[in-house]
Amino acid sequence: TGNDRKGIKLPEYVVWNLYVSKKIKSFELRAGADNVLERRYAQHATAGFPPFVPDLYHPQPGRTYWGSIAYKFF
Repeated sequence: TGNDRKGIKLPEYVVWNLYVSKKIKSFELRAGADNVLERRYAQHATAGFPPFVPDLYHPQPGRTYWGSIAYKFF
């Protein structure tokens, strides 16, 4: 925000993320899901310049899944 402007207050939110991991010898397998409850929220917003540009909210993604494999050499 500028020196003469107030920021945009966003609503509070809670997001649940889960993951599991398994070590097998030198490998580690991981899988998880972010935003398990699929909440709609924004982490930040951009103040516009009324009446020309509205305030812009940047929504975060819904539920996402991910996985990874790591190998330790030593």
